[in-house]
Amino acid sequence: MLLPGFIGGAYQAQSSIVDAEECINLFVEVEQVLGQEQPRAALYRDPGLRTFATAGAGPVRGCFEQDGRVWVASGTNVYEMNRDGTVTLRGAIAPGTGPVMFVSNGGGGNQLMLLANGYVYTQHLTTNAFAIVADPDLPNGRIASIGFIDGYGLAHVRDTAQFYISALEDFTSWDPTDIFQKSRTSDNVRVLVVLLGQAWLFGSRTIEPWEDTGDAQTPFQPVPGVVLMQGIVSTDAWTAIEGTVYFVSEAEDGGRCAYQARGFQPQRISTHAVEAIWRTYGDLTDVTMWDYSHQGHPCVQIDFPTQGISWVYDTHTTLWHKRGRWNERTGTFDAHLGRCHVYAFGSKHLVGSRIDGKVYEQTADAYDDAGTPQRWVRRAPALASELRNIVHGRFWVDAEVGTTPLWTGQGSDPRLMLRYSDSAGKQWSKEIWRSIGKQGVYGQRTIWNKLGLARGPHGRIYELSGTDPVPIALHAAGVDIGRAA
Repeated sequence: MLLPGFIGGAYQAQSSIVDAEECINLFVEVEQVLGQEQPRAALYRDPGLRTFATAGAGPVRGCFEQDGRVWVASGTNVYEMNRDGTVTLRGAIAPGTGPVMFVSNGGGGNQLMLLANGYVYTQHLTTNAFAIVADPDLPNGRIASIGFIDGYGLAHVRDTAQFYISALEDFTSWDPTDIFQKSRTSDNVRVLVVLLGQAWLFGSRTIEPWEDTGDAQTPFQPVPGVVLMQGIVSTDAWTAIEGTVYFVSEAEDGGRCAYQARGFQPQRISTHAVEAIWRTYGDLTDVTMWDYSHQGHPCVQIDFPTQGISWVYDTHTTLWHKRGRWNERTGTFDAHLGRCHVYAFGSKHLVGSRIDGKVYEQTADAYDDAGTPQRWVRRAPALASELRNIVHGRFWVDAEVGTTPLWTGQGSDPRLMLRYSDSAGKQWSKEIWRSIGKQGVYGQRTIWNKLGLARGPHGRIYELSGTDPVPIALHAAGVDIGRAA
């Protein structure tokens, strides 16, 4: 029989007896085949990382692309990165480990503005002159987020409900009278996010969108009649992709949810299982979010560095999975190496490292994380026993095989590792290894025989994993069972 739910995402219910699914470094691809009523689905491995450049000592705190130019904030410096992976130092920024924000006024002002640890800097796009904003009317050192709308630079002041606007097309000039304050609700602004030409003021409990009305005296005003009753858990717990903002919210009762919002009615995208896990994570002030696209899947990645895991929401399939860097020493996953993403030079997905100054190319033809084996895991839903003892005679997996490159060493004869639990994931069998098929060995089904008796009411959970640096495509799994005498 087919193993129900084998192709799926991460779904770990509060009780592992209900569901203990795991999906790490794998994503679901659903394909509607012409003439078939039911779409086909498979699990493919997440993209790996290949070192592209080194920008200082790191960590990489932010990256930005405009008109073929790429900037990277790493450690206490900002670099411009070239197509060949070389970098040029552009200027020094305030120390810190928090993300650096970038905006530009393009050809209108020829300026890049960036924010690092509360301080605002500019770089002239023609002369490359780099300097801290010296205008005393901007409370530099206290800025929490920046944005750009209709020629104006925006700067929100930390621990207040206020934001400033710059002179038109000039990030170096700020008027002390051009201050605006969120006033419809009482919570301070945590971050200002520009979305589709509006400034969304995210507080701890509410969101207040503002817009440029064109009024000469007060150009920015709240969007009439709009207050969203969701807040944001921390300053960096958001990202925007394809005109939609994604963010993690924390309610007054402690509930944590992920939302997406294109218009003024945010939609909850996290599941009860995801939220139950997030509630156990403690403080979330260091949460960061970024987005990327992989093989037609726009993805939102949420990094929980303290908890050592990264969650990914696939906006195409609406499924969740996890990404992680395998730690051989501890036998556990750490948070994914990535910190930020930019698409650059016409073909490269570039990802900044959260631990050093490396900039990686994220690509489907890299099968490890910059030299660290990329371990993937798929844990299927429990196979119910209906309170009976069940004999498991054979477990099998159908995967795309025979495509392994002709090389020696790890990956020349790729293996799959199987283990199982009859105690709802509390205890596990030893790993049992089987070959998936060398280059040119097509049509092979990977099989494990004589898997014993599953006793007790919890059923059996099967977990499959691998580390070989080869392509992987899992299409189905099944198990032959019989009732014990």
